[in-house]
Amino acid sequence: MDEVTRLKKELKKLELKFEKAGGVRKKRLLKKAEVFEKRLKTLTGEEE
Repeated sequence: MDEVTRLKKELKKLELKFEKAGGVRKKRLLKKAEVFEKRLKTLTGEEE
């Protein structure tokens, strides 16, 4: 499995956890998701 597919799956998992999470945990998951999205954009070649 390539890096892009793996990151997309990780993001999907984080979204599900995010819905159940509360408070401080939400902030941490959000930060993690941002990191994954940045990596994903870098890999797919999308520039901001």
